[in-house]
Amino acid sequence: TIERRRVLLYICMILLLSFIHTSAVFLLPFCLLYFFNLEKFFIPRWLQLSLFFAALFLSQMSIWEYLLKYVDIISAAIGYDRFDANTLNSLEGREMNFGVRRILMLIVDICLIFSSKKLHSVFPSKKFGFVYIMYVIFFVIEPLFMSSLVLSRVTAYFHIFRVIVGSFFLFYLFKIHKTKNGDLVGAVFVLLFVMHLLVQIYADAGNHTDCIRYQFCFGKNLPILI
Repeated sequence: TIERRRVLLYICMILLLSFIHTSAVFLLPFCLLYFFNLEKFFIPRWLQLSLFFAALFLSQMSIWEYLLKYVDIISAAIGYDRFDANTLNSLEGREMNFGVRRILMLIVDICLIFSSKKLHSVFPSKKFGFVYIMYVIFFVIEPLFMSSLVLSRVTAYFHIFRVIVGSFFLFYLFKIHKTKNGDLVGAVFVLLFVMHLLVQIYADAGNHTDCIRYQFCFGKNLPILI
């Protein structure tokens, strides 16, 4: 929809999604990106790395944690007090830390950033340009919004773009580049995602973020566990 510049349809879809969760309205401004020449637009790697590490550094500063407290005040004023800091403290794994999972994804992000120039030259399309901009937004806001239960919900809309850019990267390595070194790099890249998944399943088992057991309730007292 957005790729074909059907702006009105895109806006209507976002407004409908906002009835499911109001944070969907944050996606409205991004329809404007498709009016730019994204085929040739490229953010220099040094700038990407600067933004990447600056976001990580700022997320660890106490002054940033202090500023995030004002998000609770604003969210409470508009009726989202159930997502305040007290709720956040009652949940596991919501703080920004550098455990195994985080380190694995840091390696993935750095690999993609260093490969971004080559990927832009191999995939000179508006679609890839849009996807990569969304990915840049993601790796900047992810560490910054991690400690806010309200803002982290906005981050969720961009999480998929890491996977999409990673898919472009693997397609380049396995189908276009086609060298032994490329196959090795691709295999290691896939292994990083597999390791992340396995660690996440182990670490989250039994917690509120449990990614093993899903519960579908078709009736009040009719849970179906998978």
